[in-house]
Amino acid sequence: MKYKWILFIAALFAPILSMAQIMGGGKNVKELDTWGAFPEGSWKIVKEEQSFGVKKQSSTSKYFKAEGGKVDVFDKSENGFELKRNQTHFLSGFDPRNSKDFGKPVVEKVKLTVDGKNYDCDLETYTFLKKVTETESKKTVIKYWRCKDVLLPYRTVGKKGPDLALGQHVLKAYFKNDFPKLKEEATVEVVKINDKQKVGDQVISCCVENISQVMEHTRSRRGVTVRMKAAGKLVQITSRDVPGHLVKLEGGGTLTENGKESQVSILKEVTEFKVIKSR
Repeated sequence: MKYKWILFIAALFAPILSMAQIMGGGKNVKELDTWGAFPEGSWKIVKEEQSFGVKKQSSTSKYFKAEGGKVDVFDKSENGFELKRNQTHFLSGFDPRNSKDFGKPVVEKVKLTVDGKNYDCDLETYTFLKKVTETESKKTVIKYWRCKDVLLPYRTVGKKGPDLALGQHVLKAYFKNDFPKLKEEATVEVVKINDKQKVGDQVISCCVENISQVMEHTRSRRGVTVRMKAAGKLVQITSRDVPGHLVKLEGGGTLTENGKESQVSILKEVTEFKVIKSR
């Protein structure tokens, strides 16, 4: 199952970017490789659950770094773990630094408090504006609070379209899409930088961040106008000690379609992992 937190349904209609666009023409590729520091044979077990109204789904998968750097995914069945797919280990995060559409950011020097400690940050504001008709335009604003004194796991936050990249120095991020048929806004804030958490029988250092997001989207389905609204919150926990970096993603909220509201929830959690020692 693919999770983009509460907007997993809306994500089905999202545009697809090429890997060149996602990686910025080859920039920051090493940072995107969340399995790159882990030797072949390293693995993790991931439990996934989601609910939509009264409907519930769950699965357990094993992610295994195979020869050549690819990651094999084995889904658990009655017969044990069976190979389902082979995937790249690059995260598909969009970074406005690598997009000509956004240009250079406006940069301010600010202070940000995280878990009682003050950090000196560069607040970068990126703006994209495009007129689509005489009366309508598309506008996107992305803000990053970057601190060179911290080194966090590379991670992403789900949104309509490609996920937004959260680089290794990002303590806080904000984005807003204001399109004719799409309104979307989200804030991501790191609340703990070095939080000790137990995964299986191992204690690891984790980054904990809160994500809040709202969305309104109008589209046509078989000639019928569909109006969707989503609002929710989740907690994302990541660690440089775990292959793939993601340790836990949990949260929920509401999804409303043409006035009908449903409660949704998401859980994606690493229950066990092993890092093979380099020879």
